[in-house]
Amino acid sequence: MPVPANNRPPAVKVNPVPKLVFFHISKTAGSSLRKAFQASFGHEWCSEPFPQAYLTEADAQYFGQHHVICGQISRADQRKWYPDRSFFTMLRDPLQRCLSWLDYVLALEDKPDAPPIVHIAKQLPIMEFIETVEARDNLYNTMTRQLGGHLKDDPANLSECLDRAKYTLEKCLWIGRAEAFDEDVAYLGKVLGRDLTSIRDNVTPKRTPIAEWPPRLVSRLQEMIEYDSRIWNWTHWELFGGRNQVLTPLSKRKKSKKKKKS
Repeated sequence: MPVPANNRPPAVKVNPVPKLVFFHISKTAGSSLRKAFQASFGHEWCSEPFPQAYLTEADAQYFGQHHVICGQISRADQRKWYPDRSFFTMLRDPLQRCLSWLDYVLALEDKPDAPPIVHIAKQLPIMEFIETVEARDNLYNTMTRQLGGHLKDDPANLSECLDRAKYTLEKCLWIGRAEAFDEDVAYLGKVLGRDLTSIRDNVTPKRTPIAEWPPRLVSRLQEMIEYDSRIWNWTHWELFGGRNQVLTPLSKRKKSKKKKKS
């Protein structure tokens, strides 16, 4: 459970609201956060969502017209095209995120206008499906790869990617958690000086409990999220202080002084 609001560090308002990049990681309540921004700042403030891809110069110019870039952008593209923008992200328990994504894809109807991945999911046994390139972009250490480099790159050295992802998170204006969405978004609103009303969007209609998934599938997913589990645990202990506490903007955080041992 999140700690009570009166136990949080005081929110430090940033003024004016800087231009922002939102690292939207799939199935971390990113669509809901975008809706909250639109409701508070106006639809023109936020870019439309966009899928995982390498951004071209034309893409960067188009999305850059918006105050808040809200898409499945990777850190490498943010550094290349928007190096001067502040950025933030939402995280989620890695296994829950993967299972939610599978629930979401498997629940979609295989219609002519459906995303290609839906057709692939319907045609293959689930153990084969999760090993496809299309699925692995959403399952295989996605948080680490997206925050530590580019999701479309070959993840040759995940240890280095993990270190870069940690650095990205340390530099974030704010980090939220899908598990504490309402509270975390309310805190972000205080930082930005706006009322960010929680609006749920693109929520998976039916969640399958972990116990109902094939054990072999869960075991394989746990192998696929080894580095995401590390970044999730590191964020919890190193940035959140081991508590369910929302971060103060990095520029306003005070480093705690360690007491010398007598």
